[in-house]
Amino acid sequence: MERNKIYLGIAVAVILVFGVVVAMGGGSDSKNSTVDKAKGNGNEMSKAKTAENNTVAISNFKFAQQKITVKKGATVTWNNEDPAEHNVVFDDSSAGEVEAGKLISKGESVSFTFDKVGIFPYHCIPHPYMTGTVEVVE
Repeated sequence: MERNKIYLGIAVAVILVFGVVVAMGGGSDSKNSTVDKAKGNGNEMSKAKTAENNTVAISNFKFAQQKITVKKGATVTWNNEDPAEHNVVFDDSSAGEVEAGKLISKGESVSFTFDKVGIFPYHCIPHPYMTGTVEVVE
């Protein structure tokens, strides 16, 4: 009988903790669903255009602006805010190289000037799930 009370207590504690997590937003899933709802009504492009200083933060193992749109001749700078080293490498060589794929530590940055119009996907070699795209327009 005593053992049943212990199991019941543990089950109640787990349910309470789960309820608190759900009430607080449930972590990244609820954030992602909010972002997903915003897509398709112009918010994605607005986000790209509001990056007027052409800076992409690297934070939480993500490129903060997964898509940025800049004008031809613009320079984009990637700032590493993570404790891990990252780099920026284009998926193909059509744009060129970002400082030869140099790994950057927390607080460091790399820059690249885009002299061609096009769409240039990129990734981080040590963390290939980290991806982004620069769209260059006239």
